[in-house]
Amino acid sequence: MFRIEQVITNLVDNAIKYTPAGGVIKILAGDKDDQVLIEIENPGDHIPETELQKYLE
Repeated sequence: MFRIEQVITNLVDNAIKYTPAGGVIKILAGDKDDQVLIEIENPGDHIPETELQKYLE
C-alpha cells in the first residue's frame, strides 16, 4: 500500500510543480470492475510522445 501512496504523491507533486500559476489540476478516482482508476490531469508541460513509451514499460 505504501508504494501506491508514494506513486500517487509523486504524480501530484509533479502536477503541482509543472502547472503554471492559475492552472487547474484535476484528480479523478473511481472503480472499474475489480480495479481502481486514478487520473491526474494538469495543463503543464508533458512528456513528449516520442519519450512516453519508455515510461510505460
